[in-house]
Amino acid sequence: MKKYLTEENNIYNNLLTIFLKLLLVIVPLFVNKYVYNFRVNQETGLKLFTLIVIAIWLVKIINTGGYSLKKTKLDLPLILFALVLVLSLFISKTKTVSFQDFIIFFSYILIFFLITNNLDKKIDFNSFIQLFFIVSSLVSIYTIMQYYGFDPYLSDLHSLTSTIGQKNWISNYLAMIFPVVFSYFLLEQTQRNRILYFLLLSILYITLMICQSRGIWISISFTLI
Repeated sequence: MKKYLTEENNIYNNLLTIFLKLLLVIVPLFVNKYVYNFRVNQETGLKLFTLIVIAIWLVKIINTGGYSLKKTKLDLPLILFALVLVLSLFISKTKTVSFQDFIIFFSYILIFFLITNNLDKKIDFNSFIQLFFIVSSLVSIYTIMQYYGFDPYLSDLHSLTSTIGQKNWISNYLAMIFPVVFSYFLLEQTQRNRILYFLLLSILYITLMICQSRGIWISISFTLI
């Protein structure tokens, strides 16, 4: 019986891993060229896959008969942040707009807890980090292509959008990943991987320079420290 529950638990964890990875890919990369409001594309993907992974997690709890919450150093800050979100929603004068943003932030908080409580293998963690690196490189390459006038899909927009929507959003996304790549570059022992990280850093740096978002460099500087 115990062996059966362990196998079933692994099946649910594998499903969660698959859909969480799809979420990390779909949200920043999926673009419907007939819906020029990129925020619609991103929110749709985020909400859809968040509902799917929550449903899988609930089914897992029901079928396996138990769950555990692991403590991390980010739990308290995230809980306090969630309380601030709730308070802001209640005092907001435009509750409809505020509720939309509340759903976005709360979805990412739920995703964080789902990842930390269901994926406990180092190989799973590394695969998520590598996926972030791959997606960020694709976002950057598309930005560079647009900058030099080659856009096979969104040429009608005549602006830097990549798959994110606008250059400030591109900078925000890459600023989150740039310090992580830099730390991996410093800690990597294998020469081949160091070269790959250096190339990715170069691509990200070029893209950030193209986007000309000076405020992002302040954010990156504090993050690196």
